[in-house]
Amino acid sequence: KIMPKDYEPVNAIQRIKNEFDIKKRKILDDDLNKIYDELKKYDEAINSFNKVARNNRYYSQALFNRASALEELKRYSEAVTSYQELTRIKKDDYDAWYNLGNVFYKSEKYQEAFKAYDQAVRIKEKAYQAWFSRGNSLLKLKEYQEAIDSYTKVLNYKPDYKQAKQQLEFAQQTLRKIREIEFNRSSVLDALDNKPQIFLPKPE
Repeated sequence: KIMPKDYEPVNAIQRIKNEFDIKKRKILDDDLNKIYDELKKYDEAINSFNKVARNNRYYSQALFNRASALEELKRYSEAVTSYQELTRIKKDDYDAWYNLGNVFYKSEKYQEAFKAYDQAVRIKEKAYQAWFSRGNSLLKLKEYQEAIDSYTKVLNYKPDYKQAKQQLEFAQQTLRKIREIEFNRSSVLDALDNKPQIFLPKPE
C-alpha cells in the first residue's frame, strides 16, 4: 500500500491513540452513568420501603428489601438495623439471620456474624451455606476446632463443596501447627523444670 506524501507515522499513531482515548472515555462515562442509575434506583427503592407502615402486612418484606438495598450500597450499619428489626418480628426467618451474618462479616464483626449464622443453622440445620459462613467467622476468630466442626457439617450436607474442603484443610493444618508449637514449648518447660540443680560452694 502506497502512503500519502504527507503521511507521518508518529502523527498517525497519536491520532489513533486520541481516537482510542475518546472511545475509552465514552465507555467509562457510559459505565458511570449506569452505576449512578443503579444507585439512584436503590435510593428510590429505600425511600419507598421507608413509607410502608409497620401495620402493613407487607412490612416485613419491605424491611427485608430495604436491608438488601442498603447492603448493596455498603451502608452496613443501616442494613444491620433493618435485619435486626426483621429478626425481632420474624424470629425464625432463616434469610434474615443469614443475611444479618453476611453484613456483620462484611463489617469485620466476626463474633456477631458467628452468632447470626449460628441462629440461622438452628432454624435450618441443613443449610450448608450458613454452616460454611459460620466456619469462616470462627476461622477469623481463631476458633479452629469449632471452624473444623462447621466445615465438616458443610461436607456432610454437600460433599462436593470445594471451598469447604479447602477451608477445612487450612483449619486442620493451622490447628496442627499450633498444637505442635504448644507441645514443643511444654517439652522445653518440662526439661527446664527437671534440670538437676547445681549447688556451688560458698566462698570462704
